[in-house]
Amino acid sequence: MRRQRSTAAVLRRAVGSTVIYGVLGIVSLATVIPLVWMVFTSLKAPPEYLTNSWLWPQDPQWDTYVTLFTERGFGRYFLNSLLVTVPSVSLILLLAAMAAYGLVIARPSMRSRTLIYFVIGQMIPVTAIIAPLYVMLRTAHLINSYLGLILVFVAGAMSISIFLTYGFFRAVPSEIADAASIDGAGRWRTFVAIYLPLGAPGLATVGIFQVLSVWNEILLVILIMQRNELQTLNVAVFQAVGEYGTDVPALFAGLTVAALPVVIVYLLFTRQFVAGLTAGATKG
Repeated sequence: MRRQRSTAAVLRRAVGSTVIYGVLGIVSLATVIPLVWMVFTSLKAPPEYLTNSWLWPQDPQWDTYVTLFTERGFGRYFLNSLLVTVPSVSLILLLAAMAAYGLVIARPSMRSRTLIYFVIGQMIPVTAIIAPLYVMLRTAHLINSYLGLILVFVAGAMSISIFLTYGFFRAVPSEIADAASIDGAGRWRTFVAIYLPLGAPGLATVGIFQVLSVWNEILLVILIMQRNELQTLNVAVFQAVGEYGTDVPALFAGLTVAALPVVIVYLLFTRQFVAGLTAGATKG
C-alpha cells in the first residue's frame, strides 16, 4: 500500500511538471516566434516577404540595416535614446535607493505617511498632467532639451521605484545593519556597504523595468523633443510607419534595432532579475 502511494505521488509530480513545462514552452514560443519572424522579414527583399514569410531569406538583405543608419539617420536616433535612457535610469536607481534607505531607518509613523504619498503618486496617469507638465517645461526653457526629458522620466518613475526598492531593502536583516553600527559604520557607510550589495537583485529588477519604460516611451518624447534630430529611436520607428509603410522589411529592420538593446539588457541581468523577483515574492 505504501509503495502504491509513493508511485502515485511520483506520477502526480511528473504530470504536474509536464503540464507546467508545457505551458511555459507555449508561452516562450508565443514570445519568441514573433521576434524571429520580425528578424527574418527584415532581411528579405520586398517580393520575398509576401511568399516566404516564415523561412530564412534565400538572399539576406543586410543592406537594409546599413540604409537605416546611413540614409535614414537611425544612428543619431539610437544615440539620442542612449543619451536619455542611461542618465535617466542611473538617476532613478540612485535616488530610489537613497529614498528607500531613508524609509527603512525612518520612524514608523513618518514611514507610513510617506508610503501613502508614493502610492497616491502611482495612481496619477501621465496623460492627466501632460498639459501643466508642458507649460512648466516651456517656462523653464526645457523644451527640446535632454535635461528636461530626463527630469520628466526621473520624476515620473520615483513613486513606483521607491516603493519597490523599499520592499527589497526592508528584507535586509536588521541585525546586519546593527552589527555595522556597532562596528562604527555611519548611515552612509551602512547604505553603501550593506544595503546596496544586498539589495542589488531588487535594484536590477527596478532597473530593467525602468529601461523598458524609458526606452519605449513615445508620447513624452514627442511632446518635449519637438525637433526631428532630437527624437529617440522608438519615435523614429513610430514615424516611419507612415513614411516607409510600404517598405515592410525596412520597417521591421527598424523594429529589430529598437528591440535589440532591451533584449541585451534583459539577457545580461537575467540572474539578478530572477533573484529580485524571488526576493520580492518571499520577503516578509
